[in-house]
Amino acid sequence: MAAHSEPPLPAPIRQAFAQENIDPDGISLWVQETGAEEPLIAYRPDAARVPASVIKVLTTFAALDILGPDFRWKTRVLRRGEVSGGRLEGDLHIEGGGDPHLLGESLWRILQSLRGRGIRHIAGDVVLDEGLFSLAPSDPGAFDNRPYRSYNALPRSLLFNFSSTHFSFHPDSSAGKVVITTDPPLDSAAIDNRLRLTSGSCGGRHYRIRMRIDGEGLDRRVRFSGDYPASCGTHSFWRSTFDSQTLFQGAFRSLWNGLGSSLAGGFRTGPVPASATEVIVEESAPLVDLLRPINKFSNNVMSRQLLLTIGAHRGQAPGTVEKGREAIRQWLEAKRIESAGLFLDNGSGLSRQSRVTARTLGEILLAAHEGPLMAEFVSSLPLLGIDGTLKRRLKKTGLVGRVHAKTGLIDDVRSLAGYLHGADGRDFVVVVLHNQPGAHYGQGTRLQDSLLRWLWERTRSRS
Repeated sequence: MAAHSEPPLPAPIRQAFAQENIDPDGISLWVQETGAEEPLIAYRPDAARVPASVIKVLTTFAALDILGPDFRWKTRVLRRGEVSGGRLEGDLHIEGGGDPHLLGESLWRILQSLRGRGIRHIAGDVVLDEGLFSLAPSDPGAFDNRPYRSYNALPRSLLFNFSSTHFSFHPDSSAGKVVITTDPPLDSAAIDNRLRLTSGSCGGRHYRIRMRIDGEGLDRRVRFSGDYPASCGTHSFWRSTFDSQTLFQGAFRSLWNGLGSSLAGGFRTGPVPASATEVIVEESAPLVDLLRPINKFSNNVMSRQLLLTIGAHRGQAPGTVEKGREAIRQWLEAKRIESAGLFLDNGSGLSRQSRVTARTLGEILLAAHEGPLMAEFVSSLPLLGIDGTLKRRLKKTGLVGRVHAKTGLIDDVRSLAGYLHGADGRDFVVVVLHNQPGAHYGQGTRLQDSLLRWLWERTRSRS
């Protein structure tokens, strides 16, 4: 759209630009009433910008529409060998189905089901099949040189526990030490606890904890050191310190042994033989339920699993990023949604190569609102002032509970895309793509808030 045909910016938004020192070349805005022919605001709508996590709007709605709300990932468990007297005389095969939400509870159900089917001892190996996705070698620290942060976890065909460990630190004053627990459970040899329990003020969360990683795979050790004031109480955080396969193996052994069962062999990877017999199929929750943690809490690795799943099911296995991109490109074309300037890097927004325009996001949101899956999609987005990444925004305003929107935040990028439910009953699509040095600080948030306040007041005056 040419600059002269763009609707003029409202005075309060121009004022916010000036107050926040907004670079007009670094921002795009799109505001449109659902059902209206033209946008109310279309400021630089065709500039392709880095979207950060608002690109999940595209990934999640495409997945919902392409795969269907009741789509479920399947983790298959098969055996090769006969079962006699509670003993499997052969290998147990586990075929990863790309489930983005395979957690300890899922593994517990699988192992309990194995015992229910008469398998208590495995004479062979546990063989993991990760052939559903074909993944190029990737460095988890490539984005920001922080490879152990959970938001950098990489996708897998057999993704377990988001490829992350939840570390909890509990001061035990009677024993004079800090107790460390993990979920999923890890072998005690994997943790080197050198934390010192001290007195005095907390000094803020886990900032005095130092973490060091040594070794690889099953030989990896995580060392925690530093002073931990007892006044800090219990604290916890997630870290991607062990890869998904290592976590799965450790949790399998811990839970299996805890059930009084045994594994004579070890773990290895390989395809499921055609002669294997299916024993269990563990299904995920329906896709519609899993959209909520992806969008409300911006789960990157789950979103990446979605893109690969689309590629595997819309195209042909193995799923790849390229197949997922092509499937979404065709989907956008079929829906006649403008996609000029779009580059979907990995589906999560954790990328500086991803590009999208405000117009494309606006049209996606309009299509979602007008389609039969509107309620399912909108309910997956953070609700302003109530939950997700918008929980603390504009708490003391009439906007609380009136905005469903995905947010995006990386260095020099602040973005928002979603819906405002007006006081007069009308719904509006709102898109903000802001790329500017320092945009991730307060100015980016304040600009978004100014736009939302202005639109809200506009609907109030008409109610």
